[in-house]
Amino acid sequence: MNFNLNYKNSSDQLFGQCWKSEKTDAVLIVIHGLGEHIGRYQPFAQFFNKKNITVLGTDLTGFGKSSGKKGHGIDISEMKSIVKANVSYAASQFPNIPIYIFGQSMGANIALNYQLTEFDERVEGYIAASPWIQTGSPLSPLLISAAKVLSKIAPKVTKSNDLVVKGISDLDSEVKLYVDDPLVHDRISFGFGYSMYLAAEFLNTYSEGGVKVNTLLSHSKDDILTSAAASKAFAKRNPNKLAFIEKDHLHHELHNSSQRNKILEEYYSWIHKMMQNEN
Repeated sequence: MNFNLNYKNSSDQLFGQCWKSEKTDAVLIVIHGLGEHIGRYQPFAQFFNKKNITVLGTDLTGFGKSSGKKGHGIDISEMKSIVKANVSYAASQFPNIPIYIFGQSMGANIALNYQLTEFDERVEGYIAASPWIQTGSPLSPLLISAAKVLSKIAPKVTKSNDLVVKGISDLDSEVKLYVDDPLVHDRISFGFGYSMYLAAEFLNTYSEGGVKVNTLLSHSKDDILTSAAASKAFAKRNPNKLAFIEKDHLHHELHNSSQRNKILEEYYSWIHKMMQNEN
């Protein structure tokens, strides 16, 4: 089902989707990646529905069907407020049901920043898939300097996000679906881009006692969009409560790869184990 989420005031409305399982043992909130939208997670949700897990999420500000200029997600604070609103919505609709968060790429950056700075005790665990901790290719110092200046004087001006679409999946069919999706766009504003860069830099150096909540990181070593090496380094710096899954030749979206069923089973097994430990 679709729903609208007013998370700050009546003018700030997010488009959401909820795939409710017949019996709900857990709720999994999805935070989508750069340029995409929550509707792309229907096959993902259908898998988890069969495991008695309800899946829900919203299009972030500036993405999909939500309000805002395309690609201008404002900043990391805006993104964290959206995560909090999703958690509040899940808690209100499914009281006393454990809540987990799945973040993909930029969404994983947001989810990890939320965990490490907001300390939301309602969330039992996080899955961070192909997190944006570093980009696959290093950003040029000139671009970073320019973005820093432009984020102040022209924060809403957008440019291409320079995403190399062939790196989305090892399946050509999934790349085509991405390219042909009318709700997918390639825009990012200078204000939002620089804020997310700083959010990634925070993760890239974070080692203050490890993650606070059970967390699963996953990455494919051949990912050209975000850095698997940075994920591995994050895992080594923060081993407490953190598990790391490293794959080969699956590209960026593991849940849309040639091994999608195996990957999703691993995600489910991790959630199931967390749920058993809670009982």
